[in-house]
Amino acid sequence: MVDYLDEDYYDYNELLEMVQQEVESFEPGGVSLKDSHWSADGTNRVSVKLSFADCDVFSAFSRELLFYGTVAEALDRKIIGNVLLSHVEDGSALSETDLLQMGNHKILITDVKALIECPGNPTYYSPGIVVREDGIVDTRNSEGRMYAVY
Repeated sequence: MVDYLDEDYYDYNELLEMVQQEVESFEPGGVSLKDSHWSADGTNRVSVKLSFADCDVFSAFSRELLFYGTVAEALDRKIIGNVLLSHVEDGSALSETDLLQMGNHKILITDVKALIECPGNPTYYSPGIVVREDGIVDTRNSEGRMYAVY
């Protein structure tokens, strides 16, 4: 997770202390401050990088959905909704029935607008997602819940 705080009135030490307090007070834990620094480009931009133990910790901390697991696990959690997925290479549709039969396949489900790195390259994804050549899933221009199947 990377956040940019670029208002002129921010004080770096106050921001760092605020973030550290939020991280330390988070229950059940699993969040750490990895790095923070002023931008080198003279814009008074502060970069704060946080590390999360897993997707569940990220979701609890950010109050946004981030799930990476099997299709079967997602079904057990009831987080797969009405899904329209297209094949990465040819754009062919994956029906919801076919998806439900892919229980052991990995799936990314999120409503976070971000660049997300997952192991491997997805074979199917929902509209609005851009899969970069390096396998990064770009959800920044998508709306609603997004899916990528691996």
